[in-house]
Amino acid sequence: MRQTTIICLMPLLALGCSAASPQPVAPSAALEEQARAPETEPAPAIVDEEAPPVEAEAPAEVAVVEQEEPRSLPTACAEGSEPCTPPTDFVQRLCKAQKLDVALALFQRGTPWTRAYVRQDMEAWYASARRSRPRQLKYAEEVLVVASRAPSGMVIGGGSYDVLRWDGSCVSLMAGELSFRAPSTPDVATIPWRHLEDPMASVLTKNRKIAFRNDKRREACKSDDEVRCEEAESFLSLTIADYVRGGGELPPPRRVP
Repeated sequence: MRQTTIICLMPLLALGCSAASPQPVAPSAALEEQARAPETEPAPAIVDEEAPPVEAEAPAEVAVVEQEEPRSLPTACAEGSEPCTPPTDFVQRLCKAQKLDVALALFQRGTPWTRAYVRQDMEAWYASARRSRPRQLKYAEEVLVVASRAPSGMVIGGGSYDVLRWDGSCVSLMAGELSFRAPSTPDVATIPWRHLEDPMASVLTKNRKIAFRNDKRREACKSDDEVRCEEAESFLSLTIADYVRGGGELPPPRRVP
């Protein structure tokens, strides 16, 4: 009996040993086939031979800005003007710009423009502008006629005129408010020195009388005496006007409207 029991246990021990050591699992056939397959190349791009060629974009056009030629001062009366006035388009730009240097050049000796003189102290506006502030004009003030709306030339008591003052501003006056006969001592509008271009101021101060009056103006206007300052500016303006009327040298204006 004891011998039989031992024989039966031997197969059980052998079976337990074989379960502890499993055999390696073989790879599947699909994996082996994938490993042996060559690497796949990318598909070639499909070109449509019938498609139209793509045109390269044209370079952007560069805008060419034409520069206007510098304008020059008119030297002849407008066609058919009586009294003699500059061309209308120039006058419109002139009165809008209020260029002091241009005004002095137009008042120079030898220019053909018609001179006129204010008959009384008065206030006036420039009628051709939408917004125009009133200007104080003095008796015997010299002006240039730049536009005439008189019915028949220099008719006293009818029509009106646009005139240019020595300070570069324009105003409109009735014909009866102007005289075309020069007084013995014509007056001028106050010439604002600070509005002169540097070349013009430099040439004017080469004149000893103007330089002297300009120094007096600086001295007077540094004080709090407004009346003294205005008188000094008036004397300087009269001295400049005498120089210009007498044919004194002036540089051409930098910018002509």
